[in-house]
Amino acid sequence: MNLIKKLIRLSQPPSLALNTAARKNYRKFSELVRLNNSTPLVLCLGSGEKSGAGMAGLAGVIKDKMVCLDIAAVPDIDVNGDGQYLPFKGEIFDGVIIQAVLEHVQKPFRIIRESARILKTGGYIYVETPFLQAEHGATDYQRYTLDGLKNLLKDFRLVQSGVCVGPTAALINNAHSYFSLLFSLNMEILWKFWRVIFGWFFFPFKYLDLLAAGIDKASLSAGAFYYLGRKQ
Repeated sequence: MNLIKKLIRLSQPPSLALNTAARKNYRKFSELVRLNNSTPLVLCLGSGEKSGAGMAGLAGVIKDKMVCLDIAAVPDIDVNGDGQYLPFKGEIFDGVIIQAVLEHVQKPFRIIRESARILKTGGYIYVETPFLQAEHGATDYQRYTLDGLKNLLKDFRLVQSGVCVGPTAALINNAHSYFSLLFSLNMEILWKFWRVIFGWFFFPFKYLDLLAAGIDKASLSAGAFYYLGRKQ
């Protein structure tokens, strides 16, 4: 049994989601904050570990001074704090990034309100949230349609928004969960085993989102959305 658990842990498949917009959006975000300040200060709220894949991709595009904050005391963060009560003075940041965080907090409007408080007038906010995605993480409270995300950020001026994780990822993510459950026979060890098997089976299909995420109606069944806005 211990050998099986070890093999499962070592053979975890890649992510089933392909973010088709993040790098392009990070680049645009970085260009915009630099228009206001040649040496901008950016807050990454809910950053997780700096060595994680998400932060590695972010740091590869945004070269500005970035403060990494997380509520968990994970390695390498700059500030350990709660995004609902940010430990910063008002209007000191040129930009705020909140990627894959709001679904994990009970009162996301507080994080948005605090982000607006610490942003300079004319500063930029970039947010990504899941729509059709299986439950994940230790806590998982909500999902957003694109209209719902825009409504949450209604006090900002919209620069652009859209699909960042396409409908293929939404489909295979749920298929992965469904078939793992179906073949588990209500045994956790089998459930974990089948998640590895079906994870490896489904993950190549995510690259179909290079096409599908750009189709006009992709927002009807997308995996996740993004919002880029400016503080008025």
